[in-house]
Amino acid sequence: MSHMMIQTADAERVAFEVMAEAWSPPPPVDYLSWAEGNISFSERESPYPGPYNRDLFPYFDEILRALSPEDPCRIVTLKKSAQIGGTVVANIFTGGSIDMDPGDLLYVHPTESNAQRWSKMKLAPMLKGTTTLNRLFPQKARDGHDSLLYKERVDGRGAIQITGANSPASLSQVTMKRQVQDDLSKWEKNSAGDPEAQADSRSQAHEFAKILKISTPLIMPGCKISKNFEEGSQEFFYLPCPHCDHMQVLAWENMLANLDEA
Repeated sequence: MSHMMIQTADAERVAFEVMAEAWSPPPPVDYLSWAEGNISFSERESPYPGPYNRDLFPYFDEILRALSPEDPCRIVTLKKSAQIGGTVVANIFTGGSIDMDPGDLLYVHPTESNAQRWSKMKLAPMLKGTTTLNRLFPQKARDGHDSLLYKERVDGRGAIQITGANSPASLSQVTMKRQVQDDLSKWEKNSAGDPEAQADSRSQAHEFAKILKISTPLIMPGCKISKNFEEGSQEFFYLPCPHCDHMQVLAWENMLANLDEA
């Protein structure tokens, strides 16, 4: 008479393994590494096609580090000149967040028409062209989970809500762990008042919320991005002088002083 031996798992060990997996802290959120491993530009998108190159965007390194949960600041303000890639850093923050640390993210533009244009021309190509994001957002109609202004992860663990600052209804009744406030200086009062205050309030419930505010400055007084910059740590990007290597900020006044008018 033969006997069959049945091996069973150690229930206590299985329980500890499950607890260890559940309690293990997630890997650090590193937007710089994520950009280098995931972002790639086409010839249509950039004069420098190919993978994200930190040498081309050295001024974004500290900004992306500040956006990490490891940094204690809640608001990161980028007061910039035009056409230096502000959308790039916003896209890295958006895509990296939804991939590495899933949750809901609010992306606010000056108007809903701006929001729709960004969703079509910037967000959709990124979701389609980034391997990790393409798996999370298959870009198919899924019972309202994938629309022009709302993109939800296929597993339901996070979503990107896109709106315009001119729509107070979209800036109410939502709680967001992360936000991008794009072209902030162009935001105008809506029927409920100041849209920036409305958007900021959406993240008050999160102790470790992150809000990225981006814009070129407009006329003072009243420029929203300038006000935010002045209320922050006011950090600048320094470059070495090509003649003496003295580290300096590129300021238009300095250039004017050295221009030959003739």
